[in-house]
Amino acid sequence: MKYTFYLISHKDFPELVYIGSTKDLKQRIWYHKCTCFLENDRHYNKKLYKFIRENSIVWNEIIFEVLDEIEFDTRDESLQWEQLLIDQYEPNLNSMPAWVSPIEQKEKRKENRKEWRELNREYIKDYAKKYSEEKYKLNKEQILQRNKEWRELNKEYNRRKINCPICNIELNRNSLTRHIKRKHN
Repeated sequence: MKYTFYLISHKDFPELVYIGSTKDLKQRIWYHKCTCFLENDRHYNKKLYKFIRENSIVWNEIIFEVLDEIEFDTRDESLQWEQLLIDQYEPNLNSMPAWVSPIEQKEKRKENRKEWRELNREYIKDYAKKYSEEKYKLNKEQILQRNKEWRELNKEYNRRKINCPICNIELNRNSLTRHIKRKHN
């Protein structure tokens, strides 16, 4: 599929540029024009559109320059090429990178999650406590019944006598950990 890579600039602001790619340049230009002024569009607050609105730029003054027209098998390949152009031209009106490697995406998600957890530590703690309490209240009878059944099933196993590996005293199996903590630590 053929992709067109373009640059948007303005004669009065030559240092401010935007790099993009598309399969249909006419349709993409039309989309840029519409999106710029549609307040309900999710792209309304992107740098390019804010710049155009804040500087009262007329669309006739905007320069659309075709940088490349290249055949690619997938959209992902075209985005990688667009990212190379972004890295080369260093446009300041692109709000985000065109392509990010899966490894970089994973790292970014990891950083974002860590930051969110740090900012919301109290919320997480309160939520976990509330969830545990609610779960226990809802399932109290089931939990108690399951614990009782487990104790019955494992009664013989827990009553087996074993020797402490440190002092060689004979103990019930379920007492060993407590014994070691109290007597040998």
